Amino acid sequence: GESTPNGGGSAPPEGQSDPTAAMWILRRPYTFGARGGRLVQPMSVEKAGCPDQWHGALVQRYVANPMLVNGRKFSIKVYVAVFSVDPWEVCIADWGLVSVCA
Repeated sequence: GESTPNGGGSAPPEGQSDPTAAMWILRRPYTFGARGGRLVQPMSVEKAGCPDQWHGALVQRYVANPMLVNGRKFSIKVYVAVFSVDPWEVCIADWGLVSVCA
């Protein structure tokens, strides 16, 4: 199998599918953390449509075995402003945000 980023497992054997491969996290707008999130499969989202409370929702791919730092999940945010694409004019902030789960 294929090693995962944190070394915690391996990919499914050839010919078998990973049950979490097609899972997605649907997050309500204007929420943070795990509040208001729902684990869904792509077809369930399409069949259910998009109720008003989910309008503008964020959809993220579910990562079954995420990379960890000292056994904890983390996120890194980098702020970038694109002023022009021809020619490229990009400003990357010299500050950002690193969050580590408690």
